[in-house]
Amino acid sequence: MSINFVGDVCLTDAFFDVGCGIGRSLKKGRNPFANFKRSPQDLYVANLECVLANQTIQSNIFAKQFILEPEFAIPHLDVFDLYSLANNHVLEHGEPAYLEMCQVLNANQRAIVGSHESPTQTVSHQGKTIGFAAWSLRNDEFSDAPTAYVFRPCEADINLMVDALDECEFKIALVHWGEEFIQYPNSEQRDYAKGIIDAGFNLIIGHHSHTLQGYEEYNGARIYYSLGNFLFNIAYLKTQYSAIVKLDLSKNQPVYTHDYIKLDQFGFPNIINGDAIPTEYTFEYLNQNNSTNKESYLSAA
Repeated sequence: MSINFVGDVCLTDAFFDVGCGIGRSLKKGRNPFANFKRSPQDLYVANLECVLANQTIQSNIFAKQFILEPEFAIPHLDVFDLYSLANNHVLEHGEPAYLEMCQVLNANQRAIVGSHESPTQTVSHQGKTIGFAAWSLRNDEFSDAPTAYVFRPCEADINLMVDALDECEFKIALVHWGEEFIQYPNSEQRDYAKGIIDAGFNLIIGHHSHTLQGYEEYNGARIYYSLGNFLFNIAYLKTQYSAIVKLDLSKNQPVYTHDYIKLDQFGFPNIINGDAIPTEYTFEYLNQNNSTNKESYLSAA
């Protein structure tokens, strides 16, 4: 038994593949998880980076990007047990659409974390109470001051989330951060991550870069800077390799393992052997890059 973390999940067409993306595949009846079989005893956690709704504030081509009618997504929602809804695409079609998506997930008994209504979440697994919190640090281009999800919490807000999970035996932060298509964290992220651990979290799972990045240890905790894409149709080769991180809490100390993922021509996930992934996309290689970037690549933004 384990808790399984995956990267970004997009059930819709994106801006670069409207009419021929993942959403179109779902409308044609394709199963994006046909080659991925989940264990019924495990817990699966994903970052849902799209909108599932029948309404939008957008028009023209923009009304078709990163959105899908819920009826086409519902058959696939049970692949994951817990969805983070704190990222820079969830408000793309307006707050009413975001709230509709929350209702869809709730109606299908999928847990949510990172929303205004559910900034934290607790689950029971392996005889322990596990706490989750989720937030986004990325710019939100669709709202001047996002309030529907947890956005750039201050230190006091992070402490409040830790306090809300006080009874939990293990605390996990799901953080949307960093820069797209970069394969290593910047120095600001690494400092910020240490602050999260010092606040009381035991594990950080990062998203947003669409690439697999390395991990590191700090004060007995582990920091995964980005798990890349799990279901996403992006043409760059480096966005097509990712990982599932598995956390076993049955022992005295947490035990981490992982499987590597290769996305196919549709952006659908397939588990591959470790010797089938190019060296430059392995954790062993990427971990060496964690400390090589001394300056922030966001300083010029």
